[in-house]
Parts: sequence; structure tokens; C-alpha cells
Amino acid sequence: MAFIKFTGNSKFNPQPKPEAVLKNKVVLKKEKKPTGEKTVFQSIWDKRPHKSQISGEKISEAKATNFLHVLAKGQNKFPLFKLEEENIVLGTEEEHFIWDNARHLIPPNHKGWKKLIEKESLLKEKYRLLSQINGVKKI
Repeated sequence: MAFIKFTGNSKFNPQPKPEAVLKNKVVLKKEKKPTGEKTVFQSIWDKRPHKSQISGEKISEAKATNFLHVLAKGQNKFPLFKLEEENIVLGTEEEHFIWDNARHLIPPNHKGWKKLIEKESLLKEKYRLLSQINGVKKI
């Protein structure tokens, strides 16, 4: 029987690895900066009837999904109107989704949706004039 002689440069280690100690993961929660929307939403909730301005359906609680921005706040398209009460209407969660993501589902002759589309046109014109005065990017 032959023996193999290990030299110092071998990677073989006869000692077993110590068991790994699992550490508790710390979940870091990023604090969101206040945008001012909560205050505006509360003000609207206090002033307006608690029903959809599109369908008239009753709204029981003031959730962010019940406040629709007529002119989109996403991608910072209309920064001057993000916190304007005139640019925010009360609606159901479904109406909010349709307005933001599925306008093709809007019934063509629905009175409430027609008013909202007209309001959007008026606000876009108002925004265009204000952005010229204030030197904000044009739409």
C-alpha cells in the first residue's frame, strides 16, 4: 500500500467547515417623502359629497384609489397641477383604473365620462397657458 504525501500548497483541508450561522435579515424600509397629496385628498374629502363624480356611486372611505387625477401625475407630465384640487375628482377604484389604464373601455355616450373628458381638455388648455407664463415644459 502506497501513501500519498501532501505538500503545503495543496487545497485539501482535513478539518470540516464550521456550521454556518444564519443571521436574521434586517428589512430596510425606505421612508417615502411626503408629497402633499394626503393633505389635498383630505381637503377634497371634507368638501365634496362622498360619491363618484363620474357615476354617482357612493364612496365609503377616502382611499388614494378613489382620487383620480384628470391630468396624469405619472411621469411628471403636469407638475403644476399635481396638487390642484381642480385636477382631482372622486371616483371608484374601477373608474380610476379605466381612466389611467383602459380608456378604450369608456362608454362613448356616458354623461359622467363625457364631463371628465371635457374637463381634461379644459385643464390641458389651462395648463398650456400657465406653463407658458411659468416657463414649465410644454405638453
